[in-house]
Order: sequence, then C-alpha cells, then structure tokens
Amino acid sequence: MGSDPFRGFTLVELLMVVALLAVILAVAIPWYRGARRAGDEATALSTLETVNTAQAAFKAICGNGRYAPDLPALGTPVPASGESFLSADLTSGTQVRKAGYIIQMVGEPVPDAPAACNGAAVATGYAATADPVVRAPGARFFGTNASGAIYEHSETLTGTMPESGPAPAGREIGYD
Repeated sequence: MGSDPFRGFTLVELLMVVALLAVILAVAIPWYRGARRAGDEATALSTLETVNTAQAAFKAICGNGRYAPDLPALGTPVPASGESFLSADLTSGTQVRKAGYIIQMVGEPVPDAPAACNGAAVATGYAATADPVVRAPGARFFGTNASGAIYEHSETLTGTMPESGPAPAGREIGYD
C-alpha cells in the first residue's frame, strides 16, 4: 500500500544513468578539446600581434630605427621611463610557453651598430613563431616578422621564417 522507504535503485535504473552519462561525456570531451585548442590558438595569435606592436614601439622609441633581436631585449626597461616593451611573462627567456604554445623570436644583431636606449643589441628584422606544445593532427603553427603579417601553416615556421617578407610556406592570416 504505501511505498517502501528503504527501496533503492534497481540495476536497470543505475545502468540507464551510467549510459546517459557516457553519452554526454562522449559528446562533451571532443567539444571541450576543440574549444580549448581554439582558445590556445587565439592566445598565440594575440601574442604574436603583441610582439609586432612591441617591436614597432622599440624601433620608434629605443632602437634607432631597428628591432630587438630577442624577447628578453623587449623586456629590458627603457632607462628614461622604467617601462619595458613586453611584459615579464613573454620576456623571461628566448623561448616562453604560453597557453599551450612555445613562443620564440630571433633577429640577427647588426654588428658594430650602436645599442638601443635600453642597452640591447639591435637587428634589421626579426622572426617570431608560435608552435603548439602538443603537435596533434590539425595543429596550427604561426609566424610573423618585421613585415607585421601573421602566417599560419600545418608545420613549424621556426627556423624558416625570414626576418621580413612573406613566409616560405603557409598562408597569411587576414583579419576582417
């Protein structure tokens, strides 16, 4: 007549809940991974844009018309203001990890050129790249240089990206 207060779940009910959770997870995990990859890619692109902006400021303010040869040079403060061109998270070394990407920048220093106002060497150009830490299928690699354009490719541009001009492979990313 009344319901049994000690009645629990049947095995069939429990299996139905477990099956429903498995279906939800099967859909959610790939979506989560895709969303995370898209977020990491957006951060890498934003970082390369920030490097381009910092290089333009370095060239105009401190570099006597030339660029910084590496990331730490952009992190060295200008004596007059005490401000650097990039934040410490991007200038702690010649390679930095940010949001699942390895960011690095190189530029051939100009021999016998006067140093920049912050004491850093100067270069006539630079090549900055962003390579994913995990090289999964479909991973995107990015690069930029003194031209200011950002390129993407399915393989690394590190070591092949020129200090100015178009990338040797991949395509230029256009912004709408």
